[in-house]
Amino acid sequence: MARYGVLNSIEPFKKGVAITPSDVATFAACDALWVGDGNINLTVTMPAGNVTFNAVPDGTLLPISVTAVKDTDTDATNIIALYW
Repeated sequence: MARYGVLNSIEPFKKGVAITPSDVATFAACDALWVGDGNINLTVTMPAGNVTFNAVPDGTLLPISVTAVKDTDTDATNIIALYW
């Protein structure tokens, strides 16, 4: 089945994994991140390098593929990596 991206997806996510921010741990590249408690900063590792998202609101679904959520510069909590 074709995937149309997170916001227009007709295919639900099949797996979610709770993520604890870490400056050393990595995980399999996810299809999206859920940020439960936000309004703060989130630093992630994307294919091109580290990126910091500022003022991420509570309950945000970020349609980004990442392999790590960094502890340094991340205040967000209740983070879930989502997979198709």
